[in-house]
Amino acid sequence: MEIYIVRHGESVANDEWRLPTRDTPLTERGVKQAQTITEYLAGRVELIYSSPLTRAYQTAEIIGNGLGCPVVKMWDLRDMGYGELAGREYFDKRARRALRKAGPENPKYRIRGGGSFQGLQRRSDRALQRILKSGKNSVASVSHLETNRILIARLLGRGLEDIHDVEQPNDLVYLFDTATNSLQNIMDGNVEDGLW
Repeated sequence: MEIYIVRHGESVANDEWRLPTRDTPLTERGVKQAQTITEYLAGRVELIYSSPLTRAYQTAEIIGNGLGCPVVKMWDLRDMGYGELAGREYFDKRARRALRKAGPENPKYRIRGGGSFQGLQRRSDRALQRILKSGKNSVASVSHLETNRILIARLLGRGLEDIHDVEQPNDLVYLFDTATNSLQNIMDGNVEDGLW
């Protein structure tokens, strides 16, 4: 099975260096990134699973429409949930302090009004199991940076302590092949053996 791991296109929150809200839309650049990803995925994908959050679902719809491929919303692919931090600048002292606490080192820490890393792990694991049991040969998953980092770690059989070594800008797509257990950046053809 081939699993294409797609991060949503650039969102307004990405452009403004803010933590996203649930309904953060894509920028014009984000729409163009989704269109470029569509070109790379042409003829490769049978089904697209997407986070229901606006920025990811908007990306998935652009790809799905371009490929003539169905898009299925999957609640478990959504982002962590930033609660009271949503909309704050990344460099806000309070936001940075809370984000440092809410990582894999402290998975039970819950952002006030938002989620925890532990909750994100559980949802990501459920999403991955559903993807693997889809019965399809080739599936795309359109989601968010932290969710994708967990999916990649799980697919490679790695621990979550090193997930921040995985970079995924808004215009990069990883391909995981379950037959070879290999991960490849299909946007530039690099095999990503050096993630850990």
